[in-house]
Amino acid sequence: MEQPEQEDLSRKRNKSVRKPKRSKSAYGHFKKEISKKLLYENPSFRQVQIDKRVAEAWNELTTPQKEVYFKMSTKDKERYETELENYYKNQDEIKEQKKQRINEKQN
Repeated sequence: MEQPEQEDLSRKRNKSVRKPKRSKSAYGHFKKEISKKLLYENPSFRQVQIDKRVAEAWNELTTPQKEVYFKMSTKDKERYETELENYYKNQDEIKEQKKQRINEKQN
């Protein structure tokens, strides 16, 4: 019974801390902005109530008003893609360095 628990822990440890965070959607940017305001104005609100108000506010926005958040989302997606590309490039370099060290130790 202990092995599955150990396997789960080893999988969690292998995740890289330096991996870039995923990009947010337009709604995600809007939600982050509005949630803070709603929570400040209504500290007694639960998360469900905040989410409901955010969804209602999003649906009331016009297309030009939403465009601001779509642009933010596009920029965030570009950021994520470049950071992810650099991350994988660095991972390849790290793997090569490890291979070289192993080869040096064996020789």
